[in-house]
Amino acid sequence: MKRKRVIKIAVIILVILLLLALAIGLYLIYTVVRWHYETITTNIERYPEEFDSYDGKYTLQTVVEEGEEGSGTIHYVNILIVDNTIGEEVLSIERVYRVFDFHWAIWETDSYNFWLKSGDIGTSYYEYQEDSVWKEYTLVISDGKYQLREHYGKDGIEIPYEDIIGRLPDGYEID
Repeated sequence: MKRKRVIKIAVIILVILLLLALAIGLYLIYTVVRWHYETITTNIERYPEEFDSYDGKYTLQTVVEEGEEGSGTIHYVNILIVDNTIGEEVLSIERVYRVFDFHWAIWETDSYNFWLKSGDIGTSYYEYQEDSVWKEYTLVISDGKYQLREHYGKDGIEIPYEDIIGRLPDGYEID
């Protein structure tokens, strides 16, 4: 009789603990989903943005696009470069950067080169070639050294951290 009573109390305690764990789990899921939604909403509201190059020849635009992927909606930050001398779009980077992960896009202080920073993809560098053409690099940190690697390339050009920071406007960091 006593043993049955102990087992009954143990089962009741176990059920209570499982219900408590379920409640905590649901609360955590709700909190994360709410935080994610608020972050996306806040990020979407800051677009579109426009930044002129140092001499105004080009304008870098960030525009949000909504797209379907899998079973859900994804918001992307598309990057557009407009040549203001002819009034035409000369570069478009679409459906690469998710709003949730995107940090910033910015021109270098004295050139037509620009940088993009994203939490999931990393930092990309676009070096101006000529005639409204840019070459894409990915910033890679290897053994504490910074390298610019051609997109999907293995070999990189080593670049000191101080040089990178010197190219960016005040207040922008790559870390």
